[in-house]
This record gives sequence, structure tokens and C-alpha cells, in this order.
Amino acid sequence: MKWIVVHTDRLQPREAHDWGKQSFVGAGLDIVAEFGPDVVYQLPPAPYTHRLHLEMMVPDRLPAGRRLRLGLLASGEGGELWTHPPPLGRTKVSLEWQRLPVRKTDLHEEKVLLPLLIQAGNVEQIGLSVRTPASPGDYWLRVDFPTLGISPVSKRVTLSTEDVPTSRSSPQLLAASYSAEAVSPLMVTSPRVRIALKATNVGEATWLARNEGDRGAVRIGWRWFKGDQEIPGMSGRETLLYNVYPGL
Repeated sequence: MKWIVVHTDRLQPREAHDWGKQSFVGAGLDIVAEFGPDVVYQLPPAPYTHRLHLEMMVPDRLPAGRRLRLGLLASGEGGELWTHPPPLGRTKVSLEWQRLPVRKTDLHEEKVLLPLLIQAGNVEQIGLSVRTPASPGDYWLRVDFPTLGISPVSKRVTLSTEDVPTSRSSPQLLAASYSAEAVSPLMVTSPRVRIALKATNVGEATWLARNEGDRGAVRIGWRWFKGDQEIPGMSGRETLLYNVYPGL
């Protein structure tokens, strides 16, 4: 595939924001034509793959019977440029909870909007809305994107009825550490710049993502400075796509 056509009039408002022109151009796509709501992008001239490598950002213990936002890290298999295979749009994801020892399986499906492409060597975050089974115990959690033809990922998880401190219930237990991959000075040549930053939850409370009423939701914030003076109007905040648990 050398060309991608996005029908923007078929997207929901949030999807149109996530698949905005600036995001695509910043990711390395060139706009070659526009026909009303239809935008044609050209893929960069590089080897690419349709196969995803997935990593679950899930702790060993989770609360039972709760609605949570769990996370996946996605990258092109072998570190290559990944492009979304047809058809474009929301992709079905299957989440299976298998009770141990094998007695009962709880299957849940939803649809998520994957990125149009993932640059070679980059990692993208995917948030999944999940309800954990009501019965405590040990489970295998299996996540699968059946239409993408990739290998499912799985993890053993213990579900418990114990209350877990969160940014909503125990903000005094929050703590974070940060590390940036790019340690040398950046040469900025466009209005948009991508900076790789890793934030690790080193506290004792879970960072909540988009929450009911946004109460307790954690955001990543940034500010720009010239010397020791902050540049007005250049700060911002971004909500988390999934809950971040201590140690992750």
C-alpha cells in the first residue's frame, strides 16, 4: 500500500481529532490530494509491515468487578514502520478472562481506533475499556485483534476484592519519575515536535485515566522555557489513555 485515503466525514468527533491532519503530517505522511472530506496521504518510502508487536501494561493484581482502562503498547514487528491494513476504521479487540484452573471463560469485545501508522522504532499507546470478572481468583487475560491476524498477548492476573488506592481516593500517595530518550538539544524545524518521555509510577496509588466526571484523572503536563523564563501560551496537558499502576 502506497496511498491511504481517509474519509473524515465518516469519523466521530474524537476520531477526527485523533486522526487529524497535523498528527498525520507529524508522523511522516504527505498530503497529496483533498476531495472535500476525503484526504489522500502518501506513505513514506520505507519498508513497512502490517504486523503489530503488542505489550500489555497490566499489573499482576487488579480489583474484581470493576470497570478499568487497561493499556497496550504497540509497535511495528521487528521495529519496522507499521501501516494500518485495510479496511480502515475502528478495529475489533477481543478480551478473554479464563479462570484458573480452567472452569469458565468471560469474553468481552469492543472496538478501538488504532493509529494510521507507527513510525519505525516508535511505540504507540492503546487504551482499552475493560470490566474485570466479579469473582476473585487467578485468571489468564488474553487480548486479541482477530482481524489483524497477529498473535494474541496474554498475562496471568489475580483479581481481588481489596480496595486499591488511586489518584481519586489517595492523591497523597502519588509519585512519578521521568526520563527522556532525547538528551541532546532538539533542533525544532516545524510547529509540531515529538519528544519521547517515559513517566513511571513510583508511588503507591494507581494513576486513573479518563474517569467518570474526570475526578482523580491524571494528566501529563508540559511547559516551554527560554532560558529561565517560561514562554506564555506554550503549556498544555494531555490525559492518560489507560490506568497506570505502581511500578509501570
